[in-house]
Amino acid sequence: MAKFKALTDTHREVARHLDFLSRSPAYKGYDIITWSTGGQDYILAAADLSDRGFMGVETNHLCHQPLVTISIARYRIPELMAFVEQSLSEIAA
Repeated sequence: MAKFKALTDTHREVARHLDFLSRSPAYKGYDIITWSTGGQDYILAAADLSDRGFMGVETNHLCHQPLVTISIARYRIPELMAFVEQSLSEIAA
C-alpha cells in the first residue's frame, strides 16, 4: 500500500488552477484539461495527486527548469476539488 504525503497548499493551487481552466471559455469544448507548469513543488503535488488516481502527469527534467504537464478529465475536477479541500481542512483541524 502506497504511503501518501500530507496535502499542501500547492495541492490546492493545482486543483484551483485546473478548476479555473475548466471554466475558461478557451477550454469550453474540451473533455480533457491540460496544464503545463514548472517548479519542484508543482511536480511533487501533481505526482502525488496522480498516485491517488485523479490525473495523469508527465515530467520533463531536460529543460533548465523542470516541467510537469497535468491532464485531467473535466468530470474529475469537482471530485479533486472536494478531496483537496476536505483533506486540507482535516489537517487544519
